[in-house]
Amino acid sequence: MTTSLFAPLTLPNGGTLPNRIAKAAMEENLADAGQLPGAALWRLYEAWGAGGAGLLITGNVMIDGRALTGPGGVVPERGTPLEPFRRSADGRTLAREAYFLSFAQEIAAVSRMPVMTTGGIRRQAVAVVAMASALACMPDLPKRWRDGQAVDAPLAVVGWRDKAVAGLATMALVKRRLRVIAAGRRPRRSYSPLYSLVIDQLRTCKLTARYRQWRQARG
Repeated sequence: MTTSLFAPLTLPNGGTLPNRIAKAAMEENLADAGQLPGAALWRLYEAWGAGGAGLLITGNVMIDGRALTGPGGVVPERGTPLEPFRRSADGRTLAREAYFLSFAQEIAAVSRMPVMTTGGIRRQAVAVVAMASALACMPDLPKRWRDGQAVDAPLAVVGWRDKAVAGLATMALVKRRLRVIAAGRRPRRSYSPLYSLVIDQLRTCKLTARYRQWRQARG
């Protein structure tokens, strides 16, 4: 690990990041009833905050309840109570990864602003490294790196023949780990991809029914 990753970074607007690791936007799908952030999302972001990342980027917060990417998304529409949102504010393959890191370094050489890499990244690169799935597996990965531990997040690769279903299972594993962290527990290194996919599909059906009731109630 290079020490520069944990050096502060001053942004063009004058703001300062305490280090160069960011939590990338993710579809956490953990909204409470009414499509509001609640205890689960608060605990999840508190874990990431305590985990040492210098920047936390929220994901899939939609301002129109008709345009969600998932039935558990957060929606701050007009008339939505703001207190839950104030509380929230407080609180891949190696070849593919190597390609993006190399590309990002070329951009950084000519860019006047800090460059942030994101998507399948588990290692350090350029000005800011934004990670998603890795922090679902190990929310305190930045802190471990800062303490000198040479560790990578144990990302699961589902090697099923059907690539589409394998992709769904991979996402189900990530979302299962997010729910574990949101419940205040530490995720295990491995879970069953099949079981994770089944419970994720069942949960999505339940959330979809709740979302439809919410939409009907709002007219």
